[in-house]
Parts: sequence; C-alpha cells; structure tokens
Amino acid sequence: MSRTCRRTLSELRAMATKAARGAGCEWGVADEAGLAVRALESRGLPGAASLAQLFDSPRRCACHDSAASAACALRLLTDLLDAPPDRSAVLGRVAAPLILAVALVDHKQGVRLDWGSGSVTCGLGAIKGAGDMLPTDAPEVVMQMGVLPDAGAPPSHASREVSAAAFAQLDALAARTYVPETDASRARGAGDGAR
Repeated sequence: MSRTCRRTLSELRAMATKAARGAGCEWGVADEAGLAVRALESRGLPGAASLAQLFDSPRRCACHDSAASAACALRLLTDLLDAPPDRSAVLGRVAAPLILAVALVDHKQGVRLDWGSGSVTCGLGAIKGAGDMLPTDAPEVVMQMGVLPDAGAPPSHASREVSAAAFAQLDALAARTYVPETDASRARGAGDGAR
C-alpha cells in the first residue's frame, strides 16, 4: 500500500500552483493547475497525483519541449475554459486526462470524458469518476456531450489523504521557484535563522 499524507485543500492548491511554475508553466496556467487540483481533491478525485503524473509524462506544451504525441492536459484545460465545448469531439492522446474534468464541472448539458480504462462525467457542479483515474497512457480521449453525472455529495472542504510520493514530486518542482539565500538576504532576516 502506498504511503499518504494529510493536506488541506489550500495547501494542495498552493503546492500545485508553485509546482506548475517550477515545471515552467506560465502564471495563468499555473494558477489553473492549482485550482484544478483543489477542485478534483474536493470531490474525492486524485488531483495532486494527476498533476504529478502530468509533469512526469512526455507531452506537447509550451513548458515542456517534447515531440510527444500526447497533448498537455493543462493546456487543453485552459482552452476548454476559454471556449466551453458545445459538441462531442475526439481529443486524441492526452497526458493526465482527469485534469480536463475541471473545465467541464459546471457544464449545463453534461459532458463525459472517456479514455478507455476510465471516464469522468461532469456537469452541474459534479464530477463522477469510474475506472482508472490515473492512466499511464490515454491514447484517445473522447468527449461526449449531453451526459450528466448522477447526483452526488457536494464538494468537501475537509483536508484529505493524498499520495505522499505525488506530494513530494510536486514539492520538488515547487522548490525550483525558490530564490537561493545569500549572506545579504540572511542579514536582512531571510531564512530560518539556522547557520
């Protein structure tokens, strides 16, 4: 059994945002990454693990120079938020497809994202997952309009158990954004005071 750690939704959002910046995402995309992790985790879905998986996957996006065939879920998320879908479509290969559900959570018609080994149904404030939420490879993601999730519990704002390995991976990416300490910064009171 994998180890877990308990974190608040605020901690998860902040860590995800900093990790996305550390991975090279633009500020707007990094902010959406933090919001996405919080929204997924509040609904009992593995948002932190999904984001960690994304940053560990070959993908096509501005912050990751790769000739991979999988599209970056964060880049697609921002596209879907800018222009909500109004018809079914085949999105193709997507790295960490669970992240896309956040753009569709408030869709009034309902949307189902299916990647073969798993799927999520989104709409009217709900996200319901079935099957594998963390596929190592989603060769074809299909978006089907007009499918609403069953009524479920509202999002919970309680702290939650997340994968310790995923959180550590996000923490390591976040550390890339920290400014190295200097003698001058320590003299002005920066750091923990330890020498």
